[in-house]
Amino acid sequence: MAHKHVPLRRCVVCRQQRPQAELIRFVRDEAGQWQLDAGRKAGGRGAWLCHDEGCHKPKKLARFFRAQAGRIHDTLTRVRDDTHDDARGSAPQPSETAAGPSSEHPSETSG
Repeated sequence: MAHKHVPLRRCVVCRQQRPQAELIRFVRDEAGQWQLDAGRKAGGRGAWLCHDEGCHKPKKLARFFRAQAGRIHDTLTRVRDDTHDDARGSAPQPSETAAGPSSEHPSETSG
């Protein structure tokens, strides 16, 4: 019986090669901003990160993501927190995403 091909990707921080399913993907949009690609299917330049906490430190992220490292760190923290919440049985609110609150629901206080 033939073995199924498992796509491998390399973490941009620790440079370890791992199965694609074990990594978090970010994609660069047209404006040059890195965005979380939760479905791992968005087109464009992609960067892969492993789940090791050491790879999520801002100083290490800055080697690849430069000025956007702080924002990437915040996104990774939210992803980690959402994953821990899901494991405990409390799902995030529908208006919350890895990119932040949804803009579909404008705030009730208008200026």
